[in-house]
Amino acid sequence: MSLEIVTLPPGLAVSQASFGRSHSERVEVRARSGIEDRFRDGADRWTASFIAAPSASNRDEWRAFVMELSETGALVYVHDINAARPYGGERRLSDYFNLPFVMIDESGDEVALVDADDETVEMIGDPESATAKIEVSKTADEGAALVEIAGLHPGVVAIRRGAYVQIGHWLYLARVDVVPDYRGVAEVPVHPALWRAAPLGEGVKLTCAGTLMRLDQKSTRWTGSPRDRRHAIAFTFREVLPPEEGIPL
Repeated sequence: MSLEIVTLPPGLAVSQASFGRSHSERVEVRARSGIEDRFRDGADRWTASFIAAPSASNRDEWRAFVMELSETGALVYVHDINAARPYGGERRLSDYFNLPFVMIDESGDEVALVDADDETVEMIGDPESATAKIEVSKTADEGAALVEIAGLHPGVVAIRRGAYVQIGHWLYLARVDVVPDYRGVAEVPVHPALWRAAPLGEGVKLTCAGTLMRLDQKSTRWTGSPRDRRHAIAFTFREVLPPEEGIPL
């Protein structure tokens, strides 16, 4: 059975927010020998918590949202709102469009976008379409730690080491700085390895890159005085991974 995916209510206003990683590994030290034993309990997961401050006009919507999450176990995309955009902005192939430049491909041939002043920009060679979205350009199997991605800004660091990369439903980190070739294509090493196979054309997000999460708390409270314009609501979310039942394809 596939579970519903909902979105956070619009007009999200928060007074506090945190986003991080829950580690499954623990270390135990033997008392006599001092030797460390390392154990893993499941998989590392992304976690998020924040305090929302809905106004009187959308407070009911937030209460209904909480009810939906608690009653149905619905999933929700959550991203790091303190780093919604990559450092330096999103690096897409279309950023280069309408700018005259010359690049050299692997064989030494010139590949250029020619701007004839007031004329429309003309493609020379075979770079990706300027309107191409960022997407998986070669199917990657489940468990793969290297994903080929197209639609990136060519010839510059398009994805920085440690940047968020959403592939399909889940969130990963880039292991190294990524410089795409003249076509805007690059192999991106990611951590962790892919939870599910990423087919050709699978969407990739660098801005507001998030992951599937579920409400992870026993109770939700909204408190305040009658005169308060906003009533704070605290939320905690935890990532839901494919081994869990009901994850959508």
